[in-house]
This record gives sequence, structure tokens and C-alpha cells, in this order.
Amino acid sequence: MIELFARDIHVHYGFVHLREEDGDWPELSREGRENGLLEHGPADALAMTTGLHTGAVPLRVEWHPMEPPFDDAWQDVVEASVELTTPHLLIASFDDGEPVSAPHLGWHRARYVASEMDAGRAMDCPVDGESAPDSYLLQLWPAPPGRDRVVRVTSEVAAYWHAVARGEHR
Repeated sequence: MIELFARDIHVHYGFVHLREEDGDWPELSREGRENGLLEHGPADALAMTTGLHTGAVPLRVEWHPMEPPFDDAWQDVVEASVELTTPHLLIASFDDGEPVSAPHLGWHRARYVASEMDAGRAMDCPVDGESAPDSYLLQLWPAPPGRDRVVRVTSEVAAYWHAVARGEHR
């Protein structure tokens, strides 16, 4: 396992992106997908939804040479495929970000896991030194492209965004 990123990142509107370092913000859509937490589209682009609207949330990004074991401790879990075509990537929100290097190019499976999304949504924006209650992990490993899937749903936030992806909320 290679840790690519591990720190709090300041989100706005509940989003964090993995994208090409020198690229534009990706045009992604969750419509027509199975999952609504991990949007994917053009090469080198993922958008991850958080429960917290605005503030710093803990995020870790890992690269694995093969599929990592599933950790039952995470409450919401989704997977999608992404093609990494450049090693020069960026973990970014609107005003925070950090370059990361992809150790392997080509198709990857992305597993996005979350805990305490509903508590993050309830908090909305931390004040007076509060810490975000929600936390996130993105795991990447080489794998052929496949359909996105919802592995586990426990939060109302995740259930809502999955319904949006399926076209059930407009």
C-alpha cells in the first residue's frame, strides 16, 4: 500500500475531487449511475461527496497493487472505475489541494468509504474549533473497467445521493 494523501481537506458544497493536476475542473455527472457518492467521468477524474457542507474533513487516499481487504468499520461504501492516464494528479476542493503522484497508470477500481456522513450533514459547517464528525477514505488499485456499485448504505446522505443518481430525485 502507498499512501498518496492523508490530512484534513477544506471542502465547500460537500465535494472533493481527484483530477489531473494541470487540467480543468472536470464536468462530471452522477445521473444514470448506481452510486451518487463517487462521480466519475473522463480519465483522471473523480468527485467524492462529503456529508459536511463546508469545513475541513479527514481524507486518506491509498494506492494498492491489488484489491485491498474490505473493512467492515466503514458505514457507506461505493466503487467505480477510473482510468489514470497521467501520474500528475491533484486532490482538490475549491481552495485547498495537494498534488499526488499515481504510482501506476491505466484502469483502476476506486473504493470510496465514509463514516458519520449524517453527523457531518447535521453539523453543516463547524464553528468555534469544532472538528468534522465525518471521515473518508479513497482506495485505488489496478483493475479492468467495470460498473459502479453501491456496496453499503447506512446514512440518509448516501441514500439521498444514490437516489439522485438513479433519477429518483430531481
